[in-house]
Amino acid sequence: MSSIVTDLQQEGENHSGAIMWSPRRFREAGERQVQREEAEEQEKLKKTEMKELKASNALLNKKLAEERRKQQKEKEKEALNLQKTAKQPKRGKSAASNKPAPKNKRVKKCSNGASGGNSEESPLALLPKITSRGRNITIPKKFR
Repeated sequence: MSSIVTDLQQEGENHSGAIMWSPRRFREAGERQVQREEAEEQEKLKKTEMKELKASNALLNKKLAEERRKQQKEKEKEALNLQKTAKQPKRGKSAASNKPAPKNKRVKKCSNGASGGNSEESPLALLPKITSRGRNITIPKKFR
């Protein structure tokens, strides 16, 4: 014998104080019980299916996020490589193998008395005076 109690009374069915328990009411109560159990089972199945869908969705989102992170890292690496190549000078040989740039030699000017001629006519006077750093010196007119 089952220990399940069947609900023999429908909602709103009792209009009087006395209830007659007929075989038809037992049958209807059994049918209601079966329908309720089926609805509960369908609800359980629906809930388990939703849980599975949520789990698979979460896994898919996790994979997509990981792929996006990988792609972002690759883009950052490429951008960094482009910056590095742009910063590096474009030369074929190392700096040691190149000839050094010619430096301007310091020109010593002779005094007027020693050369015996005009300083304006001498070829050394035509060259501008240069500092040790290689910059031109402009001499004021009163000292020329």
